[in-house]
Amino acid sequence: MSRLFPLNIPLVAASDRFLFPSIVTCGTLALWTYQAYHVGNAREKYGVRRPAVVGHPIFEKIYVMYQDTVEQIPAIIPSAYLYSFFVSPVGSLALGSSWILARLIHLIDEDHLKEESSVKRLTHIILGHTAGAGLLLGSMAGVALHAYRRFALNGPSVPTLTL
Repeated sequence: MSRLFPLNIPLVAASDRFLFPSIVTCGTLALWTYQAYHVGNAREKYGVRRPAVVGHPIFEKIYVMYQDTVEQIPAIIPSAYLYSFFVSPVGSLALGSSWILARLIHLIDEDHLKEESSVKRLTHIILGHTAGAGLLLGSMAGVALHAYRRFALNGPSVPTLTL
């Protein structure tokens, strides 16, 4: 048992801390993969040849949705793990799932491709950015709080490297 969990974390707590953000990661990667196929289908449907990313206006909007997701993934996945470990595994799952749901609402809502204003678009923006910011800021606060507690309890006796 000590080889698998050298930090002596109870099995249930360790599994929640890694299971819940892993669910978020799998959902995020599935969404990313689906969107990549969606972009490929849109290329064929609207006649936009590789490597071009401009052409038909609806293709351009689909491509921008994909790029928005790609740009947010490097912040969402590590934040889900950090939030789970330092704040709450259930909170990580809830916020990460909310972000995925927001991206799905944006992806499924085909009406916004033709119109610029939509209630679903606002829902996606509010839900997605709130969930993403919650994960990121919560992670930062959790890490900062744990670091403060560690160094405040140990005081100046923190080991230093001497050459």
